[in-house]
Amino acid sequence: MMTQWKSLALLLGLLVFAAACGASGTGEQPTPSVEENIRGTLSGRVTIGPLCPVEPCNGEVGDIYGGRELTFLQPGGVRFSFPLQPDGTFEGTMPVGTYSGHMGLCEYLGCDRAFPVTVEIKDGETTTLQIDIDTGIRAPVGASDAGQLLEDLRAAGATVEVGGPVGQAFFDVPGQALTVNGIRIEVYEYPSQAAAESNAGEVSPDGATIGLTSVFWAGSPHFYKQAALIVLYVGDDGALHSVLEGLPGPQFAGAVPDPAVDQGLTEETFSALLSVDDVVARTGGSVRPSSAINDLKEMARRVDSAQVEHMDSWYGMMFTVGDTSQGMTFLVIDFDSESAARAHYGTATAEDTMMEVMPTPIGEASAQLELNVQMIGSMLVFVQGDKFISVHTAQPDGVDPLVSLEGLEVLARLVADRL
Repeated sequence: MMTQWKSLALLLGLLVFAAACGASGTGEQPTPSVEENIRGTLSGRVTIGPLCPVEPCNGEVGDIYGGRELTFLQPGGVRFSFPLQPDGTFEGTMPVGTYSGHMGLCEYLGCDRAFPVTVEIKDGETTTLQIDIDTGIRAPVGASDAGQLLEDLRAAGATVEVGGPVGQAFFDVPGQALTVNGIRIEVYEYPSQAAAESNAGEVSPDGATIGLTSVFWAGSPHFYKQAALIVLYVGDDGALHSVLEGLPGPQFAGAVPDPAVDQGLTEETFSALLSVDDVVARTGGSVRPSSAINDLKEMARRVDSAQVEHMDSWYGMMFTVGDTSQGMTFLVIDFDSESAARAHYGTATAEDTMMEVMPTPIGEASAQLELNVQMIGSMLVFVQGDKFISVHTAQPDGVDPLVSLEGLEVLARLVADRL
């Protein structure tokens, strides 16, 4: 049994390194002193609109406020959350102090401009807060082409989040940032298809010049057209390029990706594989953890470059609750070959590690372990192509894990589907 514990300790070395990296740097953050008995009341309302280009909307809009909540934070972790009522109102008491307010599940245009909000709570007083989210969805007739593209991408299975306004000097109209499967693109909507065609005609085949402007891109430029839209993506993610080739359509200018070149998993793509909302769904909504991403390859490289020589990338995301007594770590190592990923999986699941092979595998092969003792919760690892993936929980003895082993399996299968 002692040998098994030593072997398990070796397996956990990677996970412990990830946790240590996540906690290193600035050290522990001081928690502000909060006088719980000195409180004030916060009340207010959130409005979101317009909800369609022409109001009143013809179709059923549904409950747009239910399931959302406002969260108010102070540096160091003091946190209070208030659910929104069906009419967008909220109310509650909280200790005095100055807070930064945010809203979860805020995918509407205008959310970035509406948040964060700053609010000061005073002893015995009621503070009223009105938050208006202007979606910008306005058109004299019908829906916008940009709105239709967003709906089409989501219908095709892409994860899409709406960002803030953007602009390029060589485009005649302002644009809107979107994050598609964790990677940013820019969408420019023109007053007519003819206007979009005119501006697109100024782009050289390789995207290096637009009109009289020479552009020095930070990555490989890709330009796409659909109706009155021009879509710009700067980067080298082949998977995203394939998505955009389907919607909005084949690029009309820009660099041609080399399908033989593996660019490795990017931080943006990694962050889209598992979200806080995914974890919340496995906790039954009882808690909402915070998350942080670390570039573990870079951290490990500084210690010993030899240990990362066969890795294209290695990212870790830590989910923690409250005083961090409950936590979950999600890791993806993108190796430079499938054989390297398989070899690492073989080491991680060797017989003396106590990992049990799953009869219905995740990816190409997977194994799991449930302990819930000595700060070790449950662990699940799997290999898919040239990637090794792990999810594991940690908590003190006597404390329930943030996510059960069954919940880890659900999350792992979700990640496998998104890879």
